[in-house]
Amino acid sequence: MKKLEIEGLEIDEKDKRILANLEKKLLLIRENDLSKEKREKREEIVKNFLLSNLKVGRHRINDKKIETYVKYIAGYSIIEPLMESDDIEEILINGFENPVMVIHRTLGKCETNIKFESQNELNIFIKKLMVYSGSKKSSPIIDATLPEGPRINLTLPPVSFKKSLVTIRKYFKRLPTIVDLIKNGTLSVEIAALLWVCVEGLGCAPRNILITGGTASGKTTLLNALLHFSRENERIVSIEDTLELDLHYCKDWCRTVVTKEIGMEKLVENSLRLRPNRIVVGEVRGKEAFNLINAMNIGHIGMGTIHADSARDAIKKLTAPPMNVNIEMLTVLDLIIVMGKFYEGERIFRRIKEIV
Repeated sequence: MKKLEIEGLEIDEKDKRILANLEKKLLLIRENDLSKEKREKREEIVKNFLLSNLKVGRHRINDKKIETYVKYIAGYSIIEPLMESDDIEEILINGFENPVMVIHRTLGKCETNIKFESQNELNIFIKKLMVYSGSKKSSPIIDATLPEGPRINLTLPPVSFKKSLVTIRKYFKRLPTIVDLIKNGTLSVEIAALLWVCVEGLGCAPRNILITGGTASGKTTLLNALLHFSRENERIVSIEDTLELDLHYCKDWCRTVVTKEIGMEKLVENSLRLRPNRIVVGEVRGKEAFNLINAMNIGHIGMGTIHADSARDAIKKLTAPPMNVNIEMLTVLDLIIVMGKFYEGERIFRRIKEIV
């Protein structure tokens, strides 16, 4: 396995001890203030907290160290450099004293030089993730989303048998454009031109498109890139479980997201009342598939992604429970794009495998 040397924050053991006490206190008394807040607001809260606490305490530190402390606490502790890097796709923490593993976008799985030195340090970090994501659960298995967008999974004892397991799935800060995907070999210029015509529809007949592939094969990345080809005057309704789509350039973008009360199926159904030109489902997983295909059948343009390794598997999945789409309704689906993830040694490549 490759070793990845990460340049961390300048935090020594004495600093860590100071920070551990400060973080515990902060997360306890300002939990509601920090919940679901973006980085800028958290930094403001943390800086005010540090200045008020360190000024009256015995710790005297300079302005430069204050800024480091703010970055450490308002950010993500010792893994902050990993969270900041667009090259890192996933972060895997398997208890303390074990090196933090990462999935690098091109190098594959790597072992880093970062590790949590004690269970207490890891516990504070996990508490921070729960507070920042707004999670109130007491379950040993927690799925949540951080304010900046990364998805987290916490699998804790007794389920994880003495080890606290943390998995963080990150997304691009700057989403790749279709030009970037051509340059990295995901698709050719000719395929890009074909997909442009299919999405834009020559101004009169955009196509219904489903992107399929395995986990982390680049489905959503391609979907985001293709949506740039939508017509300028379109009203686009996006429906997501986890916020991954970015259509900030669209002047008439209606962004909807699943809640505890309202699921994907209801959101797709509701989208028809929003007078959409195009309905985009971030990931089709269940009964919402029927509503999406039905929307295509009554004249709305539809796009989305689905987990399946081939076009044939995607159709089988759509027609089987819980999706239960009648095979005859699928004639309205114009294009299935299949993404694949390939390995050359330890390097990872994502490519369009087929278009049906």
